Order: sequence, then structure tokens, then C-alpha cells
Amino acid sequence: MIGQIAAGSALIVLGIAVHAGFMALATRAVRRREGWLRRPPTLPKLVGALSAVSLWLIAGMSATVWIWALYFLWSGALGDLETAVYFWGLCRKVPKPLSFRDLRAVDIADANRLGERVHRFIESRVHPYIRFQF
Repeated sequence: MIGQIAAGSALIVLGIAVHAGFMALATRAVRRREGWLRRPPTLPKLVGALSAVSLWLIAGMSATVWIWALYFLWSGALGDLETAVYFWGLCRKVPKPLSFRDLRAVDIADANRLGERVHRFIESRVHPYIRFQF
């Protein structure tokens, strides 16, 4: 168990370093274009710059997802790449390698139960004269 905690901690630190690097590059790019961003028209430039930075940060998150997924494949915790990417937050060793096909039937049944629970929750919280039809 100590080995799993150490590996998870190392992966978290690596993820933080990846995000810090992506943020540093985004900050450098915005600072280089600061003069251009301040000249009119500013609103379209600001929207474009914020959109570009947002997409860049999503790319950083994707990089950490791939790092975790590759670790899960390497460690044998998950059986294939699709499952490893899908369940990148799964931080426990499973008894046998999972595959995405193993989980599909369970997911459908769980989704139906979850939908029913959400429906009951919404109905219990809204005004009695408002009814949702699902």
C-alpha cells in the first residue's frame, strides 16, 4: 500500500509540474502580446486570448490524463488504453485487468438507477405545482 501511495503522490506532483509548465508558457505568450492586446479593438482580442489560454490549459489537463493512463497500463492495473484513459482517476489496484466491455452492462443499469434517483430528488425540491416530465 505504501508503494501505491508513493506512486500516486509522484504522479500528482508530476501533474502539478505539467500544469505549472503549461501555465508558465501561457503567461509568457500573453505577456509577449500585451501591447497588441491593449490596442483597440480590445474586446475581440481579449476573447481570443482567453479562449486560446483556456484551450491551452485543457491541453495541460489532457497531458496529465495521458500520464495517469500510461501509468495504469504500465502497472497492469487496467487492461487496455481505452479503459485506462476513461478511468484515469481510478487509484486502486483491481483484482484483474478491467476492460471497457466488462463495464458496459453495469453502466447502463447504474445509469437507469441514477436517473430515477435524480428525478425523485428534483421532484422533492421544486414547487408542488411544477412537475418535470422525463
